[in-house]
Amino acid sequence: MQPVKHLVALLTLTGRYIFFIRSAFRKPENRNVYWRAFIEQCEEIGLRSFWVVLGISAFLGMVTVVQTAYMITIPVIPKFVIGMVARDSVILELAPTGLGCVLSSIVGYRIAAEIGYMRLSEQIDAQEMMGINTKAFIILPRVFAGLYMIPLLMILSIVVSLVAGGIAGVSRGILTEHQYRFGLLNDFKPSGVTMAFVKIFVFSFLIPTISSFMGYYAKGDELQVTKAATRSVTVNCVLILLADYIITSIMLDF
Repeated sequence: MQPVKHLVALLTLTGRYIFFIRSAFRKPENRNVYWRAFIEQCEEIGLRSFWVVLGISAFLGMVTVVQTAYMITIPVIPKFVIGMVARDSVILELAPTGLGCVLSSIVGYRIAAEIGYMRLSEQIDAQEMMGINTKAFIILPRVFAGLYMIPLLMILSIVVSLVAGGIAGVSRGILTEHQYRFGLLNDFKPSGVTMAFVKIFVFSFLIPTISSFMGYYAKGDELQVTKAATRSVTVNCVLILLADYIITSIMLDF
């Protein structure tokens, strides 16, 4: 009976999430208000995550190159292969999925906590009394800001990771600059970039919607709001990894 109850609870939660999204995508009552909210969320999602993404991306790129060089122990394998492996690892997996999980803990937690405290302080109830579609007002600016800023952060992550990886590889004497650059360009497939953008756009939709959903229906005191925000990070990470597997399986045709 216990597995059945869990399944029913999961389906119920999924249904509430779908109806929540459906209610959110309505015509804005006041476009200027929504536009200001969108700009504010772009700043929150993009600018306030900039340095974190920059630092994490740099270290991921350096570690990828060093570990790839450590694993390639056969002398007959040319050094430029390190650049190829680093390129594909960063573009296909580390930048989109790694960035998605990082932003789910930074952006997702903030969104859920912010909306949860709005519910706790009865701001949402007050807006509904004024006839405002609170679901749309809360979620739409965050979703569009995520769809706009998170892909830009992914592009930044890819560039910084590959540059930092090259600096680490050349400075440690693992390979030359020419070998690394040749590896980055050798047998490059644009479909990898396409898959990375498909992933990040899916993640950019999941993070704000799930976090908004968790915060919107948070009940209780401050502790319960914190638990809802923490739960949103967990759910986001699980769904990001699940979506990552599905998209990879479909687009790589396995």
